[in-house]
Amino acid sequence: MTYIWANEGWLYLAVVIDLFSRCVIGWVASDQMKKDPAIRALDMAMRLRTPSPGCIFHFDRGSQDCSHDFRQKLTEYKMTRPCPARQQAIIAIFQYIHGFYNARRRL
Repeated sequence: MTYIWANEGWLYLAVVIDLFSRCVIGWVASDQMKKDPAIRALDMAMRLRTPSPGCIFHFDRGSQDCSHDFRQKLTEYKMTRPCPARQQAIIAIFQYIHGFYNARRRL
């Protein structure tokens, strides 16, 4: 979630981005920073795309993303949440950046 200042106060934006295409595939704006916008953005993304079971959902570990209801929704959609050890994460990041992102991704 991110915050956007508007004349009436803060607007909270929950966004789901497909990291392969770099497209926003789900989003919800709300005047409250609760778990519901995050869940609705995930639902929108799932209606637009139908990922295979085991698809990895990366999030910033905010309170909305860590809520029981949000985690239950990820389980319902058969998504996993990566929690690798630091060294495993460094290796995976290196492989992604140098093996795909800089070398083969569409511009």
